[in-house]
Order: sequence, then structure tokens, then C-alpha cells
Amino acid sequence: MSRTALRAISVVLGIFFVFFGTLKLAPIFSEDLYRSTRKVFVKIYSSFLLSSWTGWSPSPHVVRRVYGSIEVVGGLTLAACTGLVQDLSAGVLLVLILFNLFSIWNASEGLKDASNSIVFGLLLICRFVIQAQVSI
Repeated sequence: MSRTALRAISVVLGIFFVFFGTLKLAPIFSEDLYRSTRKVFVKIYSSFLLSSWTGWSPSPHVVRRVYGSIEVVGGLTLAACTGLVQDLSAGVLLVLILFNLFSIWNASEGLKDASNSIVFGLLLICRFVIQAQVSI
């Protein structure tokens, strides 16, 4: 039963990450959603949170493209692969979500912009809990 739940949550999360990553990369689904996503990234990532340590501040559009690409690749591996590759993909996606939540907090934005990241972060944590139950 737990293996079925793990597989189901992995496939569903993978599909959602591919969908949201594609929204960040190209206006395939909706031009309005694409423009809205671009505006959010410009608003949140206009001041890069690691620039004080590294002295490097990338363009918000570059951050959006890298973020979307990682989501698409991570979603595909989460949905299609098994074992350690799937766990590594979920870990990378969780770190990406934590980075996004920290950036939203750093930009002093509200819960509206953080809601998707909070939900997907909690779902990834649930996936790790199910994975721990399966391996016992």
C-alpha cells in the first residue's frame, strides 16, 4: 500500500513540477500566466539574496529560466525514475522550494506568493515520510 502511495504522489508531484516549470519557461499554456510569473520573479528576485556573500546579482529573468528548467527536469525524474534518482530529485526540488520561500520572505511579500511553495514543500515532505515508511 505504501509503495502505491509513494508512486502516486511522486507521479502527481512530478507532473505538477513539469507544468509549473513550463509556465516559467514559455507561454505554452497561457500568455497571462506567463506574464504574471515573470512579474512575480522580477518583484521577488530583483535583489538576489546571495549577492551580499558572492557579490554577484543575476538578472531575475535568468533566475526564472534556471528555476523553471530545474523544475522541469526534477519533475520529469520524479515522475519517471525510481530509487535513488527519484529521492535526489525530490531533495533538489525541496531545496529549490526552500530557496523560493526564503526569497519571498526576504522581499517581504505575503503568503499569496508563498502559498504554492508551501503546499508543494509539504507534499515533498510527505513523500519523504512515505519513503521512510516503505524502506522500514
